[in-house]
Amino acid sequence: MGRFCCVCGQENIEPRETFLQLISHFVYDLFHYDGKFFLTLKTLLLKPGLLTHEYVHGRRASYLHPIRMYVFTSAIFFIIFISYIAGGKVNDNNLSNLNAEQRSAINQSINHLKDSITKTNDPEKKAALQQSINTLEKIPFIFKQDSTRNTQNSGNGFIEIDLSNHSDNFLVDGMPGTMREYEQKQAKLSPDKKDGWFKRTISTKLIGINEKYRYNTKAFTDGLTERFFHSFPTMMFVSLPIVALLLQLLYINKRKKFTYVQHGVFTIHIYIAVYIFILIIYAFNALQNITHWQLFGWFSNITILGTFFYIERAMRNFYEQGKATTILKFIILLLLYSILLSLLMILFFMTSLIQI
Repeated sequence: MGRFCCVCGQENIEPRETFLQLISHFVYDLFHYDGKFFLTLKTLLLKPGLLTHEYVHGRRASYLHPIRMYVFTSAIFFIIFISYIAGGKVNDNNLSNLNAEQRSAINQSINHLKDSITKTNDPEKKAALQQSINTLEKIPFIFKQDSTRNTQNSGNGFIEIDLSNHSDNFLVDGMPGTMREYEQKQAKLSPDKKDGWFKRTISTKLIGINEKYRYNTKAFTDGLTERFFHSFPTMMFVSLPIVALLLQLLYINKRKKFTYVQHGVFTIHIYIAVYIFILIIYAFNALQNITHWQLFGWFSNITILGTFFYIERAMRNFYEQGKATTILKFIILLLLYSILLSLLMILFFMTSLIQI
């Protein structure tokens, strides 16, 4: 074997990099990437519309590719966005995951309240104490699907429930609460009155959710909300080509000058800028919550208004139309985008409901 590879020409040596050399390569690659990133970011935010103009005219070497920029920015944005939303939620413990100390504390509270009932003769006080007991007993419900009894005391202060005979459904009034009851009702109907495939599929899903989250509606809403928020990145990505199509329709008179792909690049750059502005708004809101300074609230409101101004200015600079015409098209775009986003949210909400 010679000193150099006969195929690629690389020198045939065993690399023995020191840790310092490894770190230096990492720092070089990082700042080489960051150099492009920060130049792209500076041009994008400070000169609305110019970055897209440079890209479509072939001046691309100094800037990040729009797709790479979008992937990088949206990844950071949605990590922070989902964490920010989830951070403000109070998560209940799953009913089936209560630890021994939590179970013991609940049992002691229930027993104490029961003792208090036996020591008082005041009907109103007894009713209030019983209501407190009922509330506490709903916390540690242990669902027992195969039980032959409706309710029983398990001996440790917990109530075991057999769901098979419960007819209530917390999602839809009048719908059976269990699959057994649903099948019994269907069996009594004539073939022409039984649920078809679609209705049966929907009913089965809703009953399954009811059986899974019975007596814990907050766990249901939290789970649904979490899954819905996690679908936001996909939802926004799906909206990108549709917004590009809307722009193509709004600027139909410039169809010879701007292709659909160029509208798409402009849309990507607008999305990236909006993500960054939203992160800035979140930062101001967080600072206001920490410091209680109204000044940060004003900064947040200014940034919101600035975002709308930025989009209008980017449209005016890139498409090179007058201010009045651009403002009119910007308003139309906002209305169409609101409708689009509403439809996508409904679609992804239903998808989240199916997947929960």
